[in-house]
Amino acid sequence: MDVNAEAVREALRRHQVSRLIHGHTHRPGRHRIDVDGRACERWVLPDWYGAGGYLQVSGAKAHLVRW
Repeated sequence: MDVNAEAVREALRRHQVSRLIHGHTHRPGRHRIDVDGRACERWVLPDWYGAGGYLQVSGAKAHLVRW
């Protein structure tokens, strides 16, 4: 299961942000999304069973760290 793409766009639009981070939907990683011509990203965190991880953000850069 995954999130509703239009709901993601609306949240990014409403809050005027370009990055959304949320809990796992069985699709961990970075998902690029266009919002009104603006490049945005949705980061999905992995589950905690087995190969968990976290998102490390430094300045404008983010990457998924797995353990």
